[in-house]
Amino acid sequence: MLVLCLEGCHGSGKTQLLNSFESKGFEVLDEAFTDMPEYALHPQSLIMETAWMSNWFQRLLQKDYECKQNPDGPKDPVFIADRSPFSAVLYGRRDGDVIKGLIQSLIAEVAEEADIHIVTVHVSTEKELLWSRIQERLVLEPVRGKYNEGSRDWFEKCYNFYHSEMPWDMSVANNHIAIEQVTRNLVRQLTQKMPRYVAPFRSLLTPVQVLPTATPEPLSPSAARHGAHSLAATPTTSPTTGTRLEGEGVGKGLSESGLQVAMERNGLLSTPPRKGAALCGGWDETQAVVC
Repeated sequence: MLVLCLEGCHGSGKTQLLNSFESKGFEVLDEAFTDMPEYALHPQSLIMETAWMSNWFQRLLQKDYECKQNPDGPKDPVFIADRSPFSAVLYGRRDGDVIKGLIQSLIAEVAEEADIHIVTVHVSTEKELLWSRIQERLVLEPVRGKYNEGSRDWFEKCYNFYHSEMPWDMSVANNHIAIEQVTRNLVRQLTQKMPRYVAPFRSLLTPVQVLPTATPEPLSPSAARHGAHSLAATPTTSPTTGTRLEGEGVGKGLSESGLQVAMERNGLLSTPPRKGAALCGGWDETQAVVC
């Protein structure tokens, strides 16, 4: 059994990645996976953090047992988890090094004794980009303020923790590319590290289709002046260049400004397209469009 644990600062995109994997049929273990009762002790005390870790591993053993009792289930089941036991090192109030060492020993033990492999992935985002995302999310979800997400001091502590000497197995960047491409980048790393688990991720290992740049057909002098070709019906005018376009569709051979207007008209674009834009979703690292 493989448990892929997504770790990272608040706002780094863990939930988006979880949703991406879930949409592809993977079972997700969210933070409610290990609900803990309330006791007299503070939830971030050493005893309570240790109890939470034990509960986390116990739930994995239960999942493994359920999988093995199902003869029709996958040979190598995969689960995607929101965070890992290492979160206890960050949120615990004391003895972080003790907790970290214990977690490493427990991970090694379940791999050796139960064939349960826990892989931790740090979802990394450029520092100031991450802070700006957090601020934007607070506007949309102000309730997050009660978790101290608006505090720059807490942000600095979290960011430094995730970029410290923590024993993450892998790291994947989530900066300026679509979450679909982040998912594929993560899977590519994972299957290189653990080829045994190629089969469950095979659909994410197929080559990404990048749309080629089409050679535009020759334009008539009139069409070139208007930045359009093979368009008909209701006219429209570019708000940025004054280019006059006609029609609901996008024909071949549009100039860059004409393409922008036509895409805006059809509700396909809310911001100006970057170089290499096409009528398809997502971007890979080369700024080409990912289908």
